[in-house]
Amino acid sequence: MFQIFRERTSSDDSEQGFRLSAISHIGKVRENNEDNLCFFSTVLDEEHTNSKLMVSTFKDQDQSFCVGLFDGLGGEAYGEKASYLAACTMRECIKKGMNEPVSFLKDICLSMNDSVFLTAQENDYGIMGTTAALLLHHQGKMYCCNVGDSRIFGWRPDGLEQVSIDHTTASILRELNLLDRKPQLTQYIGINEEYTWLTPAISAYSLNTFLRYLLCSDGLTDMLNEEEIHAFMAKGSVEESTRNLLEKALERGGKDNITIILCERMGGPDHE
Repeated sequence: MFQIFRERTSSDDSEQGFRLSAISHIGKVRENNEDNLCFFSTVLDEEHTNSKLMVSTFKDQDQSFCVGLFDGLGGEAYGEKASYLAACTMRECIKKGMNEPVSFLKDICLSMNDSVFLTAQENDYGIMGTTAALLLHHQGKMYCCNVGDSRIFGWRPDGLEQVSIDHTTASILRELNLLDRKPQLTQYIGINEEYTWLTPAISAYSLNTFLRYLLCSDGLTDMLNEEEIHAFMAKGSVEESTRNLLEKALERGGKDNITIILCERMGGPDHE
């Protein structure tokens, strides 16, 4: 069974286990922060601007945990409410505990979708939605799950690999040579399943596949390319890498909200 995840810290980086950091920032243009996250017991308030940098360390490499971030649909009303509802629902699902990881992630996504969609219907909000990017560790495997275009990357010293799937119309626009149009989401949390089934993308990796995993909203990936992200992830602790990624995105203009979760497997090969 999954246990209720507890946050623990340690100053001994030689130990086996995992170290994670997270932060959310309003950016330099938006008037509110429609991103949110579920970082163990922490969910940000529905109305917030910038979070503090959060760090958690698990000494036990067998420890199960699940974290996630959410980017409310900025083009629609109540994006901050959608991301907040999704994060709170995820936290409640984790507290209940489940067995099989893939089913667990699917159930979280379906529960979040019901919560957001039904809230929108009951309050006549119209379309209300959020993206989701989740990272789960269980029994020696890392599971990546996403709905929408918030991305998950796996990092190794020799490169960065996107392990999430962008649920957008980008490929269609490329085929039509409509490169000046912004891709639309084809999947998001809050979708009406009478018309489109919610189909989260889920993949699993052994612990040796990647040393670090990055979850981020498009406020980061719109400002930095993958080569730059790889370079910033290659230097320093997870806290330092998280700060450096955020600072560079803000330096580039910070045109959207920026939320980052970074996870490192401790005790792996040196990558300094």
